This record gives sequence, C-alpha cells and structure tokens, in this order.
Amino acid sequence: MLNNLGMVLSQQRDNAAIDYFGQAMAIHRETGDLRGQAQATNNLAFHYRFLGRHEEAAATLLDALDLQRQVGHRYGESITLCNLGEAYLELGRHDEATARSQEALAVVREIGSSRLEGYALYNLGRIDLDLGRTAAAAGLLEQALDLHRAAGDKYGEAQDLQYIGHTRAQAGRLAEAREPWERACRLFESLGDDTLAAELRSRLGGLGTAPAAGLSGESRMTENRVTRGTSGMSGVTRIMITDR
Repeated sequence: MLNNLGMVLSQQRDNAAIDYFGQAMAIHRETGDLRGQAQATNNLAFHYRFLGRHEEAAATLLDALDLQRQVGHRYGESITLCNLGEAYLELGRHDEATARSQEALAVVREIGSSRLEGYALYNLGRIDLDLGRTAAAAGLLEQALDLHRAAGDKYGEAQDLQYIGHTRAQAGRLAEAREPWERACRLFESLGDDTLAAELRSRLGGLGTAPAAGLSGESRMTENRVTRGTSGMSGVTRIMITDR
C-alpha cells in the first residue's frame, strides 16, 4: 500500500513519495520481504530520476537489482535493469548503459515480455543515437515500435516514434522526421503527456507544420503492472513496480 501511494505521489511530482517509499522499504526489510523491498527501492530510484538526481538513482537501482536477484524475481530484475540502463545513459556512461540494457534484453526474452523487450531495444536505440550511430538506432527503434504495438503499449509506441523522428532529423532527413513526430505528438496528447506533445509541436513548427492541441481521439492508456512516465526531458522513461 505504501509503495503504491508513493507511486501516485511521484506521478503528481510530490516529494512526499520519498517518505512513502522509505517507509515501505523499512517495513519490508523488517518483515523479511525482499521482493517488496526491491519493488519500493526500484520506485524510489524512479523518483530520484524524476528529480534529476541520476547518481542517486543509479546507486539505488543497483540495490534494487541485488534484491531482485536474491529472490529470483526475473520480471522485477528486467524492469530494474531497463531503468538502470537508462539512468547510465542520462549520466553519459554509455558502456554501462549498453551492458545493463543488453542484460535486460536477455532477461525479457527469457521471460517472454514483448513490452519490456521493446523498452530494452528502445534504450539501446537511444544509446546508438546518442553516439551518432543513426542507422543502427533507427533499426532498434523500429523493432521496439513493432513490439510495443503488438503489446498494445501506446506510450512505448509514442516514444519509439519520437526517437525514430530524431534519428531521421539527426541524419539530416528533416522532411522524413515529420511523419513519426506527428504520430508521436498525437499519441502523447491522447495519453495526457502535454510536455512531450508540446515539445514535438515545437519541432514540427520548425518544419512548417504543427498539429493543434486536442486533435487526437485516442483513449488514455492504463496499465496494472507497469507504469511509465516522463520528467519533461525528451524521451526519459522509467518503469515502476506495483505491489503484488
């Protein structure tokens, strides 16, 4: 319960989430519930990343990863590895980001989660893009897009489209960036992410076409097991873990 309350507060940008996650971690530690402790620890790292405290987030995720592995919770391990890969990317530590994202990819393929496989591929695509490898990035992001569509993950689809557009723009193909950016913009708008929708409208405005707000009729997505959010930074995704 405390973990889930912390998640709600974190999504509302309320730093009281830190206290709730801390209380949840303490209770799970006292009762010997390592899995619950791992979940709350992962979610505390989520909030640290939201605040831009990426070093603390990475250290906290390493603690969560150790706990997930102690209890053999492969689903939770894969989520934490995905988060850790992106935390390292935000810190510019590309080798570590790649290693953790590749670990995540191996685990999610073992457990059979297409949604999380898409997220691991998305991470790897972003790393390639950050390093200027636009062709490799585009290929990985297209794979991620196929997986997120198959899983019905609209938020993952929006982020993949956003970065597919970025790869085309970075390669100097600005006209070809328009179509994925427009689709991503409408998806973000339908999912209530006004920050990323506005960012993409600004990019599209630079190309001479910017969709007006409120055009999309798609319904907002909800998930029971996985919640993804952004901090307003382009493409930053984190995955939180709900109580069992």
